[in-house]
This record gives sequence, C-alpha cells and structure tokens, in this order.
Amino acid sequence: MMESKYQTGWARFWAAFIDGLVFLPLGFIEDYFLLPTENKLGMISWIIFTALLSYAYSVLLHAKYGQTLGKMALKVKIIDQSETKSITFRQAFMRDSVGMAISLVAVIFLFFQFADVKLIEKNYDEFLMPWFFSWIIIELVTMLFNQKRRAVHDFIAGTVVVRTK
Repeated sequence: MMESKYQTGWARFWAAFIDGLVFLPLGFIEDYFLLPTENKLGMISWIIFTALLSYAYSVLLHAKYGQTLGKMALKVKIIDQSETKSITFRQAFMRDSVGMAISLVAVIFLFFQFADVKLIEKNYDEFLMPWFFSWIIIELVTMLFNQKRRAVHDFIAGTVVVRTK
C-alpha cells in the first residue's frame, strides 16, 4: 500500500492547472494585441520570452520554496529524494530540462519557418504539441508505476513530490 504522502497525482494536476492560470494574461496579450501580425521576429521573440518566463517561474519557485503557486495552493511540495532536505537550484533546473529541450527544438524549428508569419504561429503549436503530449504520457505512466509516484523528471532531478499537511 502506498503511503498517503505520495498520493499527489490529482494535486499535481490541479497545481499545474493553477500555474497555467498564472500565465493566462500572456495568452490574452498574445491573442488580442499581438495577433495577427506580420512581425515575424516580434512573434518569435514573444514565444521565446513567454517560454523563458514560464521556465523561470517554475525553476526559481521550486528552487526557493519547493513549490509553485499551484503546489502551494494544493499543499504539495518537491523535496530531495532523500526526503531530508529541500531541492537545490540544479535539481529544480533538471526537473524542467526535458521541457526546456523540447521548447528549444521548437524555437529552432520556428527559424526554419521564418519566411511566413502565419506558418510560425500555426506550425509552432503543431510541431510542439505532439512532443509535449508524448512527454506528458511518459511522465504519467512512469508516475503510476512506482511506490513514491515519481515521474521521469523526478528521477532525472533526484526529487519526490509529497503532501505538506
């Protein structure tokens, strides 16, 4: 039987949802002020800016508190796998490293699409989403088949997510 402190699946899901809401204003800015645009470099710059901002949010909050705002609200926290100490900046960075790599590949893909701004906007999502969807499935499957409910990024970073009471 799994200890209740590791039963964090739904809390992690809703925490990610809340963290997504934090960035909702950026989506509105993009939809209502930046699109449609013929400014290809501006569009790519915006995509890079929002990706960097979301990774900075995740890495910095996890490194400092072991939690994002969503995890704070749902009372789950990331700790070192030893369960005796907080995570380091390196561990926080490593947890997001696969997502960052996927985003980097997608941005590189954008530069190949640079000739047409409509393609940039459309193909970025079409290129990125299958990779992120595949990554999420791998994460979920991994999380379901181990006692401490560690996802792949937890194994990469040497972390575990636990309930905080």
